[in-house]
Amino acid sequence: MVPTIIFLRPKQKEESIKNGQNQRVETLSKAFKEFGFSVQIVEVTRFPRPKEYRLISGRLANPNSALAITSFILLPWCLTPLGSQRIKVIDMMDSLIRTREYSQRSIHKWVIGRFELLISVLFRNDHIRTYISEYDRDSDKNITPKKIKTFVIPNDIPMNIYGKTSNLNRLVFVGDLNYSENKIMLAELCATLDTANMKLDIYGAGDSSTHHVSGNHIFHGLCEDEELYQSGDLHLAPVRNMHGLSSKVFQAITRGIPVLTTKNGANGINECSGLHIENEIMIWPEVIREIIHESQNSSLEVRWNGFKCDQREMFKLAVIKLLGNQRG
Repeated sequence: MVPTIIFLRPKQKEESIKNGQNQRVETLSKAFKEFGFSVQIVEVTRFPRPKEYRLISGRLANPNSALAITSFILLPWCLTPLGSQRIKVIDMMDSLIRTREYSQRSIHKWVIGRFELLISVLFRNDHIRTYISEYDRDSDKNITPKKIKTFVIPNDIPMNIYGKTSNLNRLVFVGDLNYSENKIMLAELCATLDTANMKLDIYGAGDSSTHHVSGNHIFHGLCEDEELYQSGDLHLAPVRNMHGLSSKVFQAITRGIPVLTTKNGANGINECSGLHIENEIMIWPEVIREIIHESQNSSLEVRWNGFKCDQREMFKLAVIKLLGNQRG
């Protein structure tokens, strides 16, 4: 019987900005199919109804199957025994350490952080974790039980355009403002740009879902990729609290659009021209002027060269062992 991997993917509204978790599902699904596994993707709600729960439990009851998840909010399923069989889990992880540091801002996130810590202690056998970068994996090293295998399996994102951009003329921020961190980032960025009388074009859902003007800045709402990623753009991603891969950064870079971001915003990205990194947001206007000046003198090349690590073959052997299948 062909081993089966089951992904639980949260149901989400269709948006022009791809979700990083869904991108990860697509990446690992492709890898598993190449390895010869059967892959099933099941879309579920954040808090499952009994019918969903029975469906997933039934599929996992197959002794030849394993569960792959995209978010720790789904892990309560993994604690439910299926007969005498313990559910086998493949996590697609952001750093737990980073998540718990960030979670201290609210009671809800604090509870989620404590739950994640409990899970990291309980799952000592039949368990695999995958990370987007060595940085994320190393952040968790001191809290990861020794019997849990860890791998760095980045998103497999192709480079659509090897771009050369001259005469930059737009500063762009992308983010769903239903997400509080995006609101915080945008407020800080707008205040900084105001000191230099710089205009920002803002795209995304939430408070920015309708077209309007606020001071120097224009809210465009949701749009097609052709409008969002234009030649002559410089995308700004003032990421503070980051674990995993920033979709604000990689979606622009892989389309040949230059990006100014922080060290956290560049997490997991390897050898990429067109990616400008500066942690001090207050001096971004000066950095932006330098990038624009550079673009006026010669074309800015944006080239994507992939990720820092890919341990797919070792990962394949670990999954086969996890499933109790002896095929090489």
